[in-house]
Amino acid sequence: MVLHDINLTARYADYIFALRSGQLIAEGTPTDVITSKRVEEIFDMKSEVILDPVSKTPLVVPIGRHHRHT
Repeated sequence: MVLHDINLTARYADYIFALRSGQLIAEGTPTDVITSKRVEEIFDMKSEVILDPVSKTPLVVPIGRHHRHT
């Protein structure tokens, strides 16, 4: 299946292929692939990746431009 919502992907997929501009950037389990560094690499978005308290999978929390810590 193809999902573009990273949090749904983390919750329901057993194995993920992460692409950017048609290029394979990473593949593996949600825990292996979905990290703050990888989210920034793929989506150009700063984020905090935490443990989803319900599914116990990675949960991406975007860091808005007004909430960045310097």
